[in-house]
Amino acid sequence: EMKKLFKKSPPNLLNTGPLEDDVYISLTYNAKAFLFVGSIQGNAIQAYEAMASETEIFALEASVYQDIVIDKGNGYVYNNFDSLKEGIKLFLSDELPTTYKKEKAIANENTLKNVGKKLIEIYKGI
Repeated sequence: EMKKLFKKSPPNLLNTGPLEDDVYISLTYNAKAFLFVGSIQGNAIQAYEAMASETEIFALEASVYQDIVIDKGNGYVYNNFDSLKEGIKLFLSDELPTTYKKEKAIANENTLKNVGKKLIEIYKGI
């Protein structure tokens, strides 16, 4: 049935379909920590994916949107690599509390379906 839908899609829409052995998803669901360490803000969807898989988020401040990954709220945000490294050590030795419950709730609020509904309301208001 999915193949029929893909055939009817516009020619400028790329459909990859479901992946058989999705390594990325399996890694997030089996990981203890997800790191954002780039010098620019990362993809918001990756943060929500980490939250949905109940993977603790560790980030450098410049790597995440501050309204999505909130320090000690739904992850841990650090100013430099040394403090980030220390935070990860504390977490792996069970000295740093998890934020899983808060993460899961935020991920559920920001599913594609829910965000889509919000966008529709925004578009209707224009």
